[in-house]
Amino acid sequence: MTKLISAAAALIAMLNFGLPSGIRAQEPVLGEERRIDPEEAGINGEGRAFRRAMSLYDRGMFGRAREMFSRIAAGGADVEAEGYAVLCALKMGLPGSEQAAEAYIERYPWAEPAADLKFARALRLFDRQDYAGASAELETLSRYSLRRSQMPEYLFKRAYCDFETGQYDRALLRFSELEKHPVSDYTAAARYMLGYILYERQSYGDALKW
Repeated sequence: MTKLISAAAALIAMLNFGLPSGIRAQEPVLGEERRIDPEEAGINGEGRAFRRAMSLYDRGMFGRAREMFSRIAAGGADVEAEGYAVLCALKMGLPGSEQAAEAYIERYPWAEPAADLKFARALRLFDRQDYAGASAELETLSRYSLRRSQMPEYLFKRAYCDFETGQYDRALLRFSELEKHPVSDYTAAARYMLGYILYERQSYGDALKW
């Protein structure tokens, strides 16, 4: 029993260490950024400048992306750029970023970055092992508001929060749902947890399948 629990804890620690939610990519040294023309930035997230900032964000270069999003938001009152600037600050753990995220969600609950901010807040709670808090935050999110690439982490961490808070039936269902998705970084961990729960229920034959 103790070995199984230790292995589960080690598996979660490995996922948190190795995946984007818990690590920031090192930013390269770049030349001075040119000034962004508000007309180039576009409205509501359109334009080359916004796409460039999103590319930096997707590569984990949150500091550089935040600078660009902030300039776009200041130059054209772009709600999406403002939200992603806050999201970058939250990913970097900057002081006041959690309060800024809460304020943004309250002002623009319909905006695309609001869902990303909720998800990022849930992941921060998860990393602190506040599984009840993370579960409550994830409950406010519709899976349809997330990108496809976020779904494996969303499903796994919802299931693991259920497991840690004693909702074993629900955890089993959610780990099983993740198993039906294409293979991802979370597939092996979900299979392990399925086997673990079934083993604890003395369903040894079913547990061996995982």
